[in-house]
Order: sequence, then structure tokens, then C-alpha cells
Amino acid sequence: MLRLAVDLEALEAGSIDRHAALSTLGRRHGSYDPALLGALVEKLEADGDEPEISALLANELLPGMTIVRDVTDGAGRLLVGRGYRVTENLIVRIRHWKAATDISEPIFVSSGPRDT
Repeated sequence: MLRLAVDLEALEAGSIDRHAALSTLGRRHGSYDPALLGALVEKLEADGDEPEISALLANELLPGMTIVRDVTDGAGRLLVGRGYRVTENLIVRIRHWKAATDISEPIFVSSGPRDT
């Protein structure tokens, strides 16, 4: 069960949408318990559509958004991990980082609540 969740997370982190990630997992015959994979697909389909993902500049962030891809600097150092909820304080920090160093933009966010 854990391997299934980790593999799904890894695929989605690689910019693959959820539907394509589940399809990829389904093609890995013998890698996962079919009952667990089926239950995961049912659960995710019952939860409805994924939130819309937007690619924004640092000055376009709003509180309540969720970071969906890691935010890094120009050297690849992690500044904010995916899954982090945007707050006023985070917006201020990101703007300071942008003024002081090279932040990789755009920043990918969802406006809906975090579902993981």
C-alpha cells in the first residue's frame, strides 16, 4: 500500500496529471495488489476532479493557495516544498527571496484546498 502511494506521488511530482499517473500504475502488472489499486482509483474518482493548477509569478500569489510543485532558487535549492499552504508570511518571504536571489518561476499552485 505504501509503495503504491509513494509511486503515485512520485509520478504526480514529475508533472504527470493524476489520471495519467493512475494509468501508468495500472500498466505495471504484478507491481501492486490489484484490489488496492482498484480501491485507490475508486477513492480518487469519488473525490471528483483535481483542483485547477495555475502557473503564477511570485507577485501573483494569494493566501489560501497551495504550492503544487517545489519552489526552488536558481541553484536548485528548495525554498518551499509542494503541499505548503500559501500564507501572507510566505508571500512576504518569497518576495524577499526573489529580490535577493533567483527564484525559479512560475510558481505552480492550486486555488482549492489541499487534498492529500
